[in-house]
Amino acid sequence: MLDEDTCELGLIDGVVHAAGRLRDQLIELVSPDDIEAVVGVKARAAVVLCEELERRGASQLVLVSSTSTALAPAGQVAYVAANSVLDSLGGRHGELEVVTVGYGVWGGSGMAIDSIRETALGLGRGTRVEHPVFDELIEEADGARRLVGVLDARHDWIVDEHRLSSGTAVLPGTGHLDLMLSALNISGLSTAIERVALLEPVVVGDDVPVTVRVTVAAPDARGVRAVSLESDRGDGLAWSLHSEAEHACGATPIEPSPPDVPRAADVDPLARPRRHLRLGRRWDAARSSTRAEGVVTARVALPDEISTEAAHWSLHPGLADVATACAAALDEQSDDVLLVPVTYGAV
Repeated sequence: MLDEDTCELGLIDGVVHAAGRLRDQLIELVSPDDIEAVVGVKARAAVVLCEELERRGASQLVLVSSTSTALAPAGQVAYVAANSVLDSLGGRHGELEVVTVGYGVWGGSGMAIDSIRETALGLGRGTRVEHPVFDELIEEADGARRLVGVLDARHDWIVDEHRLSSGTAVLPGTGHLDLMLSALNISGLSTAIERVALLEPVVVGDDVPVTVRVTVAAPDARGVRAVSLESDRGDGLAWSLHSEAEHACGATPIEPSPPDVPRAADVDPLARPRRHLRLGRRWDAARSSTRAEGVVTARVALPDEISTEAAHWSLHPGLADVATACAAALDEQSDDVLLVPVTYGAV
C-alpha cells in the first residue's frame, strides 16, 4: 500500500495511524481470536509502519493511542495492550519521529459510540462478507441469519443517485429487493422472494449514515423463511421495519419472451420519474423501449463504463428500477403523478 501511495502521491513525509477495533470481553472469556482482532489492526500494524517508514526515510509517524492505557477499563485487556504498544513506540527511530496521541471517548462519534450503537441495536459479532452495502453476516442460534451494513449518501450511489426533487436521498424500492435477495444468496439460499411488501421508505440524510439489517428468519411451520429489511433511521437507537417478503424456495426462473407487437411506438420509461426524482448515471439504462397494445418492451443495460458493477449485486437496483418504470409506463393517464411500487408478487 505504501508503494501504491508513493506512486500516486510522491514521497511520503509522514503517516497518521488511526486504525482500531474493539472486542470488549472479560479476561476469563476472551479468546486468542478476540485478542488478535484488536492487537493486529492497531499494534502489529503500527510496528510494521514504524519499521517501513524508518527504512524509507520518512520524517514523522503519528499514532492515535488511547487513555485506556491509564484508565484500564474493564473488558479491554486486548485494547489496553495494543495501545500500550503504540505508546512504547514513541520517540525517535533514526530519522523518523514517532508521536502518540492518547484520546479519550469522542463526543458523538468514534469506537465508543459505535459500541453503544451496537449494544442498543443488539448487533452480535459477525463474519465479514463482500457486498456493496452489507459488511457482516450474523448467524443466530435459532437458525436466523442477519446481514448488516451501512448506507451513506456521501459514498453509496444506491441512495446518492436516487433523490427526491427536494434533494433527499431515498433507497429505491429495487434496493430493498437486492438487499433481500443478496441476504439469501450470502446465506446459501436460492435468490427468490415472493409477497414483497414495501412498507416505508428508507431515507438517508446527507450527513447521517443509516445502518440497515436484513433478517432471513428460520423456517416456520410451513418451511417458509420470512425476510425483512430494517434500519436504525440513522440514530442508532432501535430497528424500524421497512419491507418484508417470503423466501420462494420452490421458485423456477422465468425465461423472458418478448412479444411480437406491431406498430410499437418509442417511449421513455423515465420521462415521468425524472420530473419528480433526481436520478443518476445508473438510471441511464434504457437502451431502447417501445409501447403498443398494452405492452412495454425494453432493453436495459448499464452504461459501458460501469457495466461490470452489475456482477456485485444480486439484482442491480438501477437496472431493476428502470425495468419497474417500464411497467409504470403502461399507465398513459397519470403523467403528472409519480407511480411507485408498493408490492412485488415474485422476484
